[in-house]
Amino acid sequence: AAAIRKVPQVVAAVPQRIGTAMIVSARGASGASIRFVPPELFDLDKGFRSFVVIREGDARLDQADTLLVSSAMAVTLGVNAGDTVNILTTWGENLSGLPRLTPVRVSGIYDTGYQELDAALAYAPMVLADRILSPRAARAMIGVKVRDPFGSLASVSRAIAVAAGDGARVATWREIEYVRLSSFRTTKALLLFIMALIVVVACVNVSSSVLMILF
Repeated sequence: AAAIRKVPQVVAAVPQRIGTAMIVSARGASGASIRFVPPELFDLDKGFRSFVVIREGDARLDQADTLLVSSAMAVTLGVNAGDTVNILTTWGENLSGLPRLTPVRVSGIYDTGYQELDAALAYAPMVLADRILSPRAARAMIGVKVRDPFGSLASVSRAIAVAAGDGARVATWREIEYVRLSSFRTTKALLLFIMALIVVVACVNVSSSVLMILF
């Protein structure tokens, strides 16, 4: 990540691991995608920090047994900042071993305004991932932000691949979200086609009415 940050077009590069777990409290349970990030996440990605509002507690993840949950997830779990919850994960090389229950403290409750995404997303310190996740149960990746994400990303992708070294795979957001973007394009084309049909039918009806009135 430090080498990638030196690429001129790169704004931020944040290492992270993403795993799936069940978060259980005394009042409820919720399936969640947990992002294990460095404690200095908000310093590394100031753009992300501008979208996050801390509703309760604080966003620091400098202690190993802490968890940052969304306000929607906090309602589901019935917890507040400072409460203790358990993270239920599967441990085993073949992902079929006995589950592991790890108690953690809710350090803070955040909100980004995207309730659908926030409801199933929590943040935890990177050091916790090695303790509760099987090596095969989480993806290791580096999230990279560039100055012009909507422009051509070919050159910056090559520069990032060189900085990352051998064995790294670089994928742009267009490649990752290809299916969703294709769905958007298809939906847009269908909507334009339907609107064109509506306009044609309206024109025929108006012209027919005018002709009947004139003749």
